[in-house]
Amino acid sequence: MAVRKISTLLALVAACWLSACSGDVRSTKLTPELLEDQAKLQRVVNRLEPQERKLFAHYLMNRTVMASPLGAMGSTLVTSEGKDPATVGEAIEVVRRADDLSARRDVLIKERDAKEAVLDAKRKKLNDVAEAAGWASKEVDAANAVIDEIKAMRQDYDARIAAIK
Repeated sequence: MAVRKISTLLALVAACWLSACSGDVRSTKLTPELLEDQAKLQRVVNRLEPQERKLFAHYLMNRTVMASPLGAMGSTLVTSEGKDPATVGEAIEVVRRADDLSARRDVLIKERDAKEAVLDAKRKKLNDVAEAAGWASKEVDAANAVIDEIKAMRQDYDARIAAIK
């Protein structure tokens, strides 16, 4: 009878231990001990889905680079409150958010550059017309108006890009 109780108790303890180990890896706390132990980190990484592995690896790489002399050239991945992520899941979400913001900035940059190319081609044509007309003020004014349009468009896009934080 005592043997049966002990074996039942051991089975219960083993089940609890296994369920704790198989919990949501995203809730794993990012403690200094974990972040400094490559073997523990590898076990955490191995339990993540492939896409989340990439995102968490990005976070770890950013953390490593920011701690190095190269860190002054970049920005640290932190939560929207400006704090280090507390869990693996938060670290993944911070990278996901940073990637999303970067993609939004890239779209605006491409859009701005495409519009600027069109306006610059228009400006060049107007400059050619102005030159052919002996730099008459009407033609020069038209070319200058396009330059002003380019500047205004660029300022608008640069402000929109800077606002993405």
